[in-house]
Amino acid sequence: MKIHMVKQPFMCRLGQFEKDKQTLVLGLDMKALQTTDMYRCYIGKNKRVYYEIDTAEALVYANDHTIWTNPKGRSVAILPLFLFKKIDLDFKPLVEPKPKDPQTKLF
Repeated sequence: MKIHMVKQPFMCRLGQFEKDKQTLVLGLDMKALQTTDMYRCYIGKNKRVYYEIDTAEALVYANDHTIWTNPKGRSVAILPLFLFKKIDLDFKPLVEPKPKDPQTKLF
């Protein structure tokens, strides 16, 4: 698994990925997507929330939908964040499970 830091995600064109909506997207180099099977992607300076990007799924989606060639001539996959699993390290369940016995501890 590789870690990718996205400094500036951006909003796509209206209706590009979802009808009548702009979607938050990021660009990943196609060669970088081919070098590993999974990416952990952080957005900006936030280290508590990340997205797990399955590169096989990302490559298929990019080939079917959006590949952009940057000014340096490299192919970049434009990928919406809703495709990937969001991991929030600060997430706490609303209801904590209670032990059956008063003697039993959870931890």
